[in-house]
Amino acid sequence: MRLAGARAPTVRIPLAHFLAIPFWLLVAAWLFASSCEALQASRWAPASLAQVHVLLLGVLGNGMLGSLQQFLPVATGADTRRLQRAGTTLFTLFNLGLGLLVAGFLHQSAWRGWGGSLLALALLPFAALALHALGRAGLAVTTRWQLAIALACLASAGALGLWLALARGPLPALSHAQTVDLHALLGLAVGVTALLAAIGAVVLPMFQGLARWSERSQQTAWLAASVVFLTALSSRLLGVVDSVALALLAALPAVWLGACVLYGQWRRSSRRRPGLVRAWCFGWLLLVGAVLLAGFGHARHPPALPAAAWLLLASALPLLLQGMLLEILPFLHWNRLVLARPPGSHAHLPGVDALLPERDKQALLLLNGLFTLCIVLAALGDGPSMWVASGALLALQAVALLVVMLRCLSRVSRVLKEFGLTAA
Repeated sequence: MRLAGARAPTVRIPLAHFLAIPFWLLVAAWLFASSCEALQASRWAPASLAQVHVLLLGVLGNGMLGSLQQFLPVATGADTRRLQRAGTTLFTLFNLGLGLLVAGFLHQSAWRGWGGSLLALALLPFAALALHALGRAGLAVTTRWQLAIALACLASAGALGLWLALARGPLPALSHAQTVDLHALLGLAVGVTALLAAIGAVVLPMFQGLARWSERSQQTAWLAASVVFLTALSSRLLGVVDSVALALLAALPAVWLGACVLYGQWRRSSRRRPGLVRAWCFGWLLLVGAVLLAGFGHARHPPALPAAAWLLLASALPLLLQGMLLEILPFLHWNRLVLARPPGSHAHLPGVDALLPERDKQALLLLNGLFTLCIVLAALGDGPSMWVASGALLALQAVALLVVMLRCLSRVSRVLKEFGLTAA
């Protein structure tokens, strides 16, 4: 499949989402450093609820929304002009809503309802516009269905989150815990896993040199994953399993996907993009490690459960996102330079790797490794000092990520000046 660079959206639309990620990482760093006891104690603590939403929506959410606005038109040929026109409004509603939601959790105020409302006003139209664009995308049927299911689940999780934020109570015939678990299952387990699988089927052969997944193997894997998700969901709604067992069951498709990616990377013939490959290898290993830690450690050592949760939410998933982000960002700007280069110009056009060098990716990977070690030790009970160290390392990682992105933008600006154009 060829990339349709001419269909790329205005650079400011995905870039706004990407530049918001370091900001939310700083908020997460502050929460780790200042709320260690609450984060260790309970999933229902206000600080825990705030931190989960900062990581899943502020970091992963901005990354996924920004990436999809680039992925859909460029990799699938989808017509996203309507989505692009609404891009600035949806970005503002999403991040403002998240800010109010987090403040509402921390202060137990009505801001939570306002935040949930704004988030729903951002996520539901985004999903609708993206689903409309998918109707004419040049994708295999399975990949198209995976993207559609991911978008539908994310929208459903947003609607259910609005119900909870407005303090409407649990859904009929369900307890509050079951309703929250359904919210998490739709948004995190099904939505994120389906999105990773759908995008991975397209970009992993393209960026990492992995063998292409056949349509039949994808259909078989997706059928098996659907059975697992439905089993987990029905078991939880019937009260057969608790929240921990639900999480472990729902994580099985992601673990299988990670094993397939790791096996494909081990066998790949190409040695391109080592930074991306290492980030994804490390990220998937951390994800599998988090599931194993929760599965085998929580009964004997209760702190293993929060350790597994923060390992997954604060390290593994953001690292997978960061690996792709650091490939999307320079490609997005390189494509911009290709389109902006005046006909007949002899000005130098740098390669994608020159806009964001491998050394920057390796530095960010090292910071993530140090943060991962600290957050696991902190959650396993090594005292407040490790939580503060984790927050400091995550803040350093956020600043480093912002610096890397700004340096990429600076290199692009210099080339545009050589073309006689402004960087606006």
